[in-house]
Amino acid sequence: MIQAVQSEGRYSFMVRVYGCRIHDVVLDLLRLKSKEENFVTISGYNEGTSSSNRVQRLACQNRILEQTHQDTQIDLNHLRTFIASSCDAIAMGLTLGSFKLLRVLALEYCNDVNLEHVENLLHLRYLGLNGTKTCKLPEGVGALKLLQTLDFDLVFNKEKEDAPDKLPSSLGLLTDLICLRAGLAMVPNGVIKKLTSLEELHMSTTYDDKHNKAGYYTSRQFVEDLGNQCELRVLMADFGVGEGEEECTEFDLVKSLSNLKKIQHLKLDCWIEMADQSLWNTVVLPQSLRYLVAEDIRFPALPSWINSSALPNLTRLNLKVGNMDEQGLKILGGLPELRHLRLAVMSKRLKVNYSCR
Repeated sequence: MIQAVQSEGRYSFMVRVYGCRIHDVVLDLLRLKSKEENFVTISGYNEGTSSSNRVQRLACQNRILEQTHQDTQIDLNHLRTFIASSCDAIAMGLTLGSFKLLRVLALEYCNDVNLEHVENLLHLRYLGLNGTKTCKLPEGVGALKLLQTLDFDLVFNKEKEDAPDKLPSSLGLLTDLICLRAGLAMVPNGVIKKLTSLEELHMSTTYDDKHNKAGYYTSRQFVEDLGNQCELRVLMADFGVGEGEEECTEFDLVKSLSNLKKIQHLKLDCWIEMADQSLWNTVVLPQSLRYLVAEDIRFPALPSWINSSALPNLTRLNLKVGNMDEQGLKILGGLPELRHLRLAVMSKRLKVNYSCR
């Protein structure tokens, strides 16, 4: 009745569950219960509209949202959650003004999104724009003092699809922000340093050289400010190391990583041809770390902090090393919770893909 939906990874061990598929009977039951409890109104579903005109949660899919209000004939003044997926022609600038009590605004894989008046949503906690085409996120977003999550991942620039979006500098005013998924968007200098409540951060500084990067994070500036994120639990960072700045950037990265006292999920996409082994051996990561992926950093040997006493809860490890001896393999085999290991050993031209159960 309910089945997991898995992504099709290149290798079997890369398969990931990202959703579920449910039987029509289960779907009808969910819709019926939602109607009875006035939990959610599904626009366009012929039996989904609540008997009450006061709607608190509204979901739309594959629709033209300009017509939603006229089609449903419902009162949106008390709306708390608005979710739209794969919708077109969203005239949000015309409707956001009536969503005074909105807490959650999720627009996923939608077109023609206009967020000009988003600053009026003073109660907003969640703003999700995953996979959506939008002109830009306005400076007014800085007025959303209660915002806790901003999902800007896979957002496309409607005017220039080959150009990265640029997040506003007012983002630094959102000091209660817990989760920032910036995707490939350019983030203004100094913003990350101000967001000291962050627990989850997805960010990239690998901008194309043809775009104006003045005033936006470089890789070195990013790794410096990363050291202020003492509450961070999830970090997915994609950054390059500029020519002539390899040693400085690597030093700052190691220093910042040691400040992440609560990190649990760490993914580093940064190319370091040959890491400074003595420098990296000084890294101190918390025992709470469960996920570590750093395949683009070539370590001469297994870092000294990868062992059962330092990382007893590590379940996934993706790593590249120059050499691996029997002692190193024993250390990896002694990690008590390790379930997935992807190890590239460069000197032997050997790759070990191992899944423990």
